[in-house]
Amino acid sequence: MISEISLDDNTLWHPNYTSLLSEAAFLGFCSGDSTKWADGRMIFNQPDPVEDAPYFKGIANVYEDRVFLDWVEEILQLLDGLLPARDALIKSFDAFSLNVSAEPAAFRIPQTPSVDDVALCLVASRCLLNLKDDVVFPVSVSVEQGAELLQYASELCVIIGGEKTIMTAISWLQDNGTYGHG
Repeated sequence: MISEISLDDNTLWHPNYTSLLSEAAFLGFCSGDSTKWADGRMIFNQPDPVEDAPYFKGIANVYEDRVFLDWVEEILQLLDGLLPARDALIKSFDAFSLNVSAEPAAFRIPQTPSVDDVALCLVASRCLLNLKDDVVFPVSVSVEQGAELLQYASELCVIIGGEKTIMTAISWLQDNGTYGHG
């Protein structure tokens, strides 16, 4: 389903999401460069937002050293333990939210993102990773490469988002409403 929003005689389309999880996956991973970060928020299909500079390039050298990622991995394992069963999880996604873009917004997180928006990316990355065999990655990306990219996105979200993002993600993963079942 698609809804239309009219701005200054320009009609913009927006998908109708059946769950917060489907919205999170679409905005963070599936909508490509149609979703931009502006003022720390993910903005979809809006004309001319002033885009925030991505921050991951600034932490790339530290990340490549992989010195401090043990604590990040522990957090990601905690989040994975909160995921529902695979069958329930896949029902939470709209079909358009399982098609990962070659340029997802989750790889362009700014230095000071909205806690909620980076938490959306974190939750979506863990859920998509759990369903990697059902996810459609770009043609040039294998399932294994796609899984590595989703893992990397999760790590970026934890590192950049910090404690409030992690706590928000935990709260959403424990709420049945996130999956559209409650």
